[in-house]
Amino acid sequence: MNKTFFKKSFLVIFIILMLCLLCSCEETRDEIHITSAEQLVMHARSSDDIIVLDSDIDFNYSACEEISCYELRGNGYTISNVIVNSNSLFSSVRKVSNVNFDNVTVKAGTVSNAAIISSRPEAIEIGSRMWSTSNTYDMDGVHVEDIIIKNSKIIVNQRSDDDLYVGAFFGFIETKLLYSFEEENKYSIKNCIVDNVEYVIEGCSKMENIYCGGLVGFSEVLNVYNSAVNNSKMTVTTGGIYNQPYVGGLVGKVSLGCHFANSYTYNNELNINATWHSKNFLGYFETQNAKAGGFFGCSEYYPTFEYCYAESNTLNMHCSGEYYIGGFGGNGKGLFSNSYAINNVINGDSRQTTDPQEAYRVSGGFIGYANNSEVRSCYSYNNIIDDHSPNTSIKKEERLLGGLLGAAKDTDIYYCASLGNTISSTSTKDNFISGFNNNLIYQSYCDSSKYIDSGCQTISKESFIDFNTLKSYLKLTDSRWIDGKGYPARLNISK
Repeated sequence: MNKTFFKKSFLVIFIILMLCLLCSCEETRDEIHITSAEQLVMHARSSDDIIVLDSDIDFNYSACEEISCYELRGNGYTISNVIVNSNSLFSSVRKVSNVNFDNVTVKAGTVSNAAIISSRPEAIEIGSRMWSTSNTYDMDGVHVEDIIIKNSKIIVNQRSDDDLYVGAFFGFIETKLLYSFEEENKYSIKNCIVDNVEYVIEGCSKMENIYCGGLVGFSEVLNVYNSAVNNSKMTVTTGGIYNQPYVGGLVGKVSLGCHFANSYTYNNELNINATWHSKNFLGYFETQNAKAGGFFGCSEYYPTFEYCYAESNTLNMHCSGEYYIGGFGGNGKGLFSNSYAINNVINGDSRQTTDPQEAYRVSGGFIGYANNSEVRSCYSYNNIIDDHSPNTSIKKEERLLGGLLGAAKDTDIYYCASLGNTISSTSTKDNFISGFNNNLIYQSYCDSSKYIDSGCQTISKESFIDFNTLKSYLKLTDSRWIDGKGYPARLNISK
């Protein structure tokens, strides 16, 4: 009995000692106060330190290598006029808050990730780091909050054979841990703005995919809340036949562990140039595929989007092969609710050569192609949707343009609407959904469609822009919906 008691006591003491060790490691994290660019460059070299800004930091257009710290506390100050000759300003950072970035230029060469804040934050595997006395592991992921990035530029001339990930905040957010719903809370962007940022991306012949987004290039797990990308321009040019671009106003590509709420994109220009093609030994063309949208380029494994919108964006798609493009999203598999696309210009243009290979060109006012998704209480209004491909190069039935969705398959649509969209007359088109099938349409509305009396009803412009009528039709019950004052009901998002 005494031996048992001793063993239990020893185990309790051991656990207490280990907990104390971890707590002491946390307490020893240094806090460094910075008042100049020279201090920031000199002292921000440890991934364990907390950097605290006590004044604005002006680099006066000098070059800067990557900065390393555990946390950056901005206290509302601005880091400005800096040229970064690497893939991001911070090589490792876990928390960033209350800081502004103004006139930051990232000149990235042969890299696979590029961003202004951090190119590729990762969740570190727990196993070997669990008892690390350096305390470099982080169980909370990466969090950024109250940040403005403006008047900046990211330039990437890719020369490696890796995938390329580009975003103002992060290039690629991945998790090495097995996915769980707890993981969703480990990465977040909250109350952040990107304004007047230019992205110039050029690929090379060796590489494969390009992921470019206003906030993030590609994210496997992320929460975005109350954030926006405005007045920015993306130009993505592929460098070879095997490049496939995923481009979005807010995010290029997202996966299962992602949730977007209270966020929007406004007055951005997205230019996608994926025009490489060649004939193989059978005489068939090998071509490029592309996906782009005003809010996201591509989504997979059911991420969620709610209370979001894309407005007054211009999307120009030049592609040699199959493409999916939309005012809100390009190719979507997910849950979409209480969101809309309004006043966007969506231009598609495919190759000039004839090709026996089937390849769809799909454009939608809200989403280009929705596959195995749910779209609820969403609308598309006053978008221009066009395909400039010559009639001789593509079969009409392979060119699908829709007011709400260009095409959909195995998708449930509840309380949605499409009105006032201008659609190219040279393509297979419909004011609601143009192509594919096996969709459930329930109590939805449009000005005209083949789905009238098959889940759709006609609606007049007067009813569409009447606040109370549209609220009732689309089940817009949340207080975030306000009167559009001559436009349909709008979302009131403070950013």
